[in-house]
Amino acid sequence: MKRHIFATLMLLFICGQSHAATIASASMENMALFMYQLINGTSDANYAGGNGGPTDDAGRPSGFVGIIRMITGADALGGGLASCGYTACSSIPSTGSCSMTDSEGTFLMSFSAPTKVIPTGHTGADGTTKYDKRVAVSINGTSFMAIEFNCSTTVGWLRFASPEDSSGGATTNARHIEMYYDTNAAASTKLELAMYYNQANGDDEYFQAKFQTDSTSTFDLWITRSGEESGSKNAFRLGMRGNSSTKQASVFMLFQDNNNWNNASTGHADANEILVSAGTGDVMCIDYSGTPSAVDGICAGQAIAAPGALLINAAGDMSINSSVVNMSGAMTAL
Repeated sequence: MKRHIFATLMLLFICGQSHAATIASASMENMALFMYQLINGTSDANYAGGNGGPTDDAGRPSGFVGIIRMITGADALGGGLASCGYTACSSIPSTGSCSMTDSEGTFLMSFSAPTKVIPTGHTGADGTTKYDKRVAVSINGTSFMAIEFNCSTTVGWLRFASPEDSSGGATTNARHIEMYYDTNAAASTKLELAMYYNQANGDDEYFQAKFQTDSTSTFDLWITRSGEESGSKNAFRLGMRGNSSTKQASVFMLFQDNNNWNNASTGHADANEILVSAGTGDVMCIDYSGTPSAVDGICAGQAIAAPGALLINAAGDMSINSSVVNMSGAMTAL
């Protein structure tokens, strides 16, 4: 089970690390498509929810939604729980632990009562109800994952840190990820993800994504990514409202490489950097029904909205500045 989780985490980290190269080489049309596929995978013609989710050419889950299914599935967490004798979700306890030891060290799953309330708008939420189960995972005494989830629905919360960068109880030079997800139905899929990567050499990376569907065909996606390499800062923001039936998407995209995106503690100087309405900044209507093509302006009936309240960083607005200044501190401690 441990090796399956490590392989899953590495796949997710590779997805996170590929942004910069893609930004440098992609057109706006292909960059927006890549961001959509980063969430939903490369093979699904519509979007997440139902039918097992998107897969890659080898049949493995792809995109963040697919990776959620992999982490919680039979080859990872589910397999580990089964090896401890918990073959039904309802049998997972709220106290105790289960440990295994192999050549890589001691692997421990700890059980406790859930602490997270299911977010408003997610399946099963009523403002007070918490998830059904909570499992925390550590390797050689170092915590690297905690997950809360429901047994009858595909909703949950996940927090982990890169285990290969952990030593002596500390996670240094590590990639940290937190997410809330609801993939229970295609017409109401939701995912919010926050990630930051603190490298020992000071080359840090910050990433936020929020995805939601509001019908069987329409979806909204917001992404912010900021990075630093050898002292040079760069960042981008994307807002998208798409329709999987018409294969059209209104897309806002802003790039910044002027080395000043995290100089201020509040509010960025560029008003276009926070997406507040359709038509603000660089907005194009992209047609994906054939070879991707774009025209200026929004697609008919597909105005881009602001991302709204965030679950992980309630004080944030998915601006470049708030991602860098506030996001990592707002994430749940392991």
